[in-house]
Amino acid sequence: APSPLASAPDLEVEDLLRRVHDLDATVAEPVRHHEAATARSDRRMALTSRLGELTTARAEAEDLVAAGEAECDDLEALVRQHAAGAGRIAELELLFASAHDRVAVLDAADLDLASARDLAPRHLALREAVLDARTHLLDLRQRRLDDMAAELAQGLEDGDPCPVCGAVEHPRPASAIDPVSADQLAAAESRVHDLSTQLRGVEIEIDGLTTSATTRLDALGGATRDVLEADVGTRAEELASARAEARTHAALQTRLAGVRATL
Repeated sequence: APSPLASAPDLEVEDLLRRVHDLDATVAEPVRHHEAATARSDRRMALTSRLGELTTARAEAEDLVAAGEAECDDLEALVRQHAAGAGRIAELELLFASAHDRVAVLDAADLDLASARDLAPRHLALREAVLDARTHLLDLRQRRLDDMAAELAQGLEDGDPCPVCGAVEHPRPASAIDPVSADQLAAAESRVHDLSTQLRGVEIEIDGLTTSATTRLDALGGATRDVLEADVGTRAEELASARAEARTHAALQTRLAGVRATL
């Protein structure tokens, strides 16, 4: 069917259009208010949600900061604790070297005494050889004296005074049984001299080794090998512990620097 507006006068149509327009304006205003209110509500909800997220994030950040500060405090205490041990490395190295040197001194003293003991058989053999050589030399000298008496007796005649005792009678003139030459005497004297020189040399060497060992042992204050080696072990353990503390100290400092940077 045809619209009633088709046959309506123009004035009525225009009036109707104005009324429709007024109604549209009247309806549009609440719609705009509603849409604006809805947008504000959505924005408020979004801001509220964001505020909750930020509040949670702030609380988490505060917890992290508190934990980081607590960790810093703990790390600083540990750094101070391990700094003392790390700072003793140079001192402990000297103490370890000193303890090791004392063992070396004892080793040297033992070596001197062992060398002196090793020379003892040679010393004894040379003493016996010197005694034998001196006995042989005395025997040769006695025989040489006997030879000289025989030489004198060969020129004696009854009635002539003896150049030794002055007697004019010679009932039992000496005779040479085993003559000794000057070369034999010289060789025997040379052997006594050589052997005595060797003996003196060995005695000087033994005395030197013994004196050296005594001096070294005196410097150790009578400490035994067990005591000295135990001291070396103790110093070695202390030094190893200090070096371990130094490594821990360095690691703690690195960790502390990282935590501070994070804070």
